[in-house]
Amino acid sequence: MLPTLESPDSSGRLSLTRISVAAPYREARMTSADAPDRRPRSSSRAIARALLTVYAITLALIAFWPVPVDSDAGPLLRQITLAFPPLTYPRIELLANILLFVPLGALLMLIIRRRYLILPIAVAVTAVIECSQALMLDRRTPSMLDIIANTVGACVGILIVAALQGVRRREADHAVPRTVGARSSRTLPPSRSPGLRGARSRV
Repeated sequence: MLPTLESPDSSGRLSLTRISVAAPYREARMTSADAPDRRPRSSSRAIARALLTVYAITLALIAFWPVPVDSDAGPLLRQITLAFPPLTYPRIELLANILLFVPLGALLMLIIRRRYLILPIAVAVTAVIECSQALMLDRRTPSMLDIIANTVGACVGILIVAALQGVRRREADHAVPRTVGARSSRTLPPSRSPGLRGARSRV
C-alpha cells in the first residue's frame, strides 16, 4: 500500500496526498547483467557433440570388430570369476552392454532438445548394431538380450543427466530470489520528495 502524507495545498489547508517513495523500484527488473547467460549452455552442448563423435567412433569399433572384443580377455575374466564367483561371464557381458550405452543416453540428453526422441534413437542404434552383426560378421553373435541391456544403459544415462539437471535447476531457483532481493535493496535511493520534507519540517 502507498504511504499517505499530509502536504499543504494552494489554500494553505492540509490535504492527504499519496506518494510512492520507490515507484520506479517497485519491481526488480532484470538487467543485462541479471539475464541468464546462454554461452555456458552453448559451450556445454558443443563439448557434448565432440564427446559424442569420439563415443560414436569407439562404439563402431567395438560393435563392428570382426571378432569379439573380449576374445583375448579370457584369462582376466577367469580370474575375476574365481575371485568373485557371482560375477560369471554372462553377467559380466550383461553389465558391459549396459555400461556401453550409458554415455549415449547422457550425451543425447545434453544435445537433443526433443528428449522424447532419445530413447527411440538408442533403440535404433542397438538394433542396427545387432542386425549388422547377424548379416555381416560371422564370428559375432547377435542377441536380443544385448538390445535390452543397451536400452537399459541408455535409460540409466538419461536418468543421471535428468537428476543432475533437476538439482541444478532447484539450486538456481533458490539463488535467484536472494539475488533479486539484494539488488533491489541496493537500488532503493533515499526519499527526496518535497512533500515528505514539508511534512517532516511541520512535525
